[in-house]
Amino acid sequence: MAHSFIALVWGLILSQLGTPLTSDLPHFREENGARQFVVHGKPFLILGGELGEDE
Repeated sequence: MAHSFIALVWGLILSQLGTPLTSDLPHFREENGARQFVVHGKPFLILGGELGEDE
């Protein structure tokens, strides 16, 4: 059981070695003086709110 788990983990690690890590990471891009949050190459708008306020 432990050997198959270790083999699975190593397989996952080795399969990711060829892929660039920074291409899919969310990041901020400045364009025309405005910053945009970019996810998967597209601007992403975060709509956030607060359900209740406990004091």
